[in-house]
Amino acid sequence: PRPWWDFSKERKATLAKDAPLTLW
Repeated sequence: PRPWWDFSKERKATLAKDAPLTLW
């Protein structure tokens, strides 16, 4: 199993692609 921060980075990358302006 991967550490939680791997999933966190993956999730953030997905969110950035799906809604690039939401968090910026």
